[in-house]
Amino acid sequence: MSSENNIFELHPWIDMEFVQMLVRKSDCDKNLTVTSFRAEKGVHDGKNFSSSAIRLHVNIFPVNDHSIMSRVYFLKVCLQTEDFAKACEECLYYEKEIEVYTEIIPAVERLLHSIEAPARFTAKCFYTDAERGILAFEDLSVGNFVSVQPADGMDKEHLKLSLSTLAKWHATTAVLLLTRPELFDWTTRVMYKNATTVRRFFENIAKTVSMAARNWSGFEKIAEKLINVPSHVYDNIYKEYLPTENGFNVLLHGDMWSNNIMFHYENGRPTDIRIVDFALCKHTNPSYDLSLLLYGSSQSQSIGQADRERLIRFYHTELIKVLEKLQYPKTLPTLIDIQTLVFRFDLYNVLIVLFVIGLRYTDESFDGGFMELSENAQNTNGKATQLYSHPKCIEELQYILEMFDRRGYFDF
Repeated sequence: MSSENNIFELHPWIDMEFVQMLVRKSDCDKNLTVTSFRAEKGVHDGKNFSSSAIRLHVNIFPVNDHSIMSRVYFLKVCLQTEDFAKACEECLYYEKEIEVYTEIIPAVERLLHSIEAPARFTAKCFYTDAERGILAFEDLSVGNFVSVQPADGMDKEHLKLSLSTLAKWHATTAVLLLTRPELFDWTTRVMYKNATTVRRFFENIAKTVSMAARNWSGFEKIAEKLINVPSHVYDNIYKEYLPTENGFNVLLHGDMWSNNIMFHYENGRPTDIRIVDFALCKHTNPSYDLSLLLYGSSQSQSIGQADRERLIRFYHTELIKVLEKLQYPKTLPTLIDIQTLVFRFDLYNVLIVLFVIGLRYTDESFDGGFMELSENAQNTNGKATQLYSHPKCIEELQYILEMFDRRGYFDF
């Protein structure tokens, strides 16, 4: 009970009035009556870094029926920390996600339905409150959707299902950006150029990876490059949030890694997918989503570069299918266009990939936000305590660092 009491103490707005409203809104039935409800943590510690997740169990008594019904909701609530509040203020995280769920996703689903493609790819959103940073969703676990174990990484089968769904999202948003630009007016309000928390976050990643790498034989030069990234590189990171001039642009998911992807299984194989957490959407080219999936979320040791190239070809094929059906009005991106985007991504993509690899191995006892994790990653001995300390994480990070260094991503 102490855990549940703590939830209600931290979030006193979760009361009978709120729960009653949520149930009636989700069921489109004003006659439903809540008899009781309880709350618990929505995810384990070490699995959530940008919000508080609450699972709400509700018992309902219908007016015209004597049986008790139940509902389960998943609440996403803004972290109550000074750093994250500052980041939300600068980057409009919750405002963006609410716009995506209330405006963009319904438009995407209508487009997919118009070409007879599967339209469900995320959780149903029943309620939003931008001022308090609250979103209420269906609980996907009720439909037996689960995430892969982050430390295991995603195999080819999971990656292909993810890429197929991502291609549909990219294709439909590419069309909507051209045919219904008014839906994306909010993207012009996001001013990352002066977002101090964003800059500090990336500087922290580079510092943390450098401090870990300098303790590994043969990685001293890479560590030196990361600790000496020129200031102007961080000054210009905001440009990666901008559309590519005369290029193929989409609305990025922006946080497309294994923690935000859930699968439904039949006979042990993934057959359906739900993508969650759209708080980091950006209007730019698709390279970031692809690199985060292929390098940050894959089984790096078993998925080689040839596999990634085949997976990019698969993504491109799926992308073109949808673009053609939707009569995309501009020149279609070629396979070499997409391959080039993924191969030539810059420090912004690189640092996020390195950070996500660390997140996948974060101890489940960690109960904090991504800013706290990035800033408290070093102890007094200069060794990474939360990130990059797990042996498998070190092995994977070393593999990725060597690959990225060969490509010149750390040379300025």
